[in-house]
Amino acid sequence: MKDIKLKCCPKCSKWFTLRDIEESPEIEIIGMMLEPEEPSFNCYYFNHVCENCGTTFLIHVEHLEPLINEEIPEPIATGNEDCEGQCTDLENREECSNHCRYAPYRRLLKRLMDLQKSRSANRQPVPRS
Repeated sequence: MKDIKLKCCPKCSKWFTLRDIEESPEIEIIGMMLEPEEPSFNCYYFNHVCENCGTTFLIHVEHLEPLINEEIPEPIATGNEDCEGQCTDLENREECSNHCRYAPYRRLLKRLMDLQKSRSANRQPVPRS
């Protein structure tokens, strides 16, 4: 399931799978943004960081649901008085503790960012000639 084509890069046409989203050093997660009034705009934003590309692309949050290892609640708290507001700010990468449909997606964002940091920390420097 993680190897099924999920997203085609809009610039270089390379296909990405769920496994690539989790593991590829070519994919850099930027953040997540929700539009409470229009769920079709609820997306994760990524950069394709490779020599011949460098574009930004997005994937609807629900397309990454197979990467979530917890139950997803039904109620949507985005924008209500209990909402912490992280989901509506692309630069905010904090987890959400609310009982909300999108809180697990925020936790996935944190996990993907931690994986990205781990890959960067373990990457060996390229020797200069």
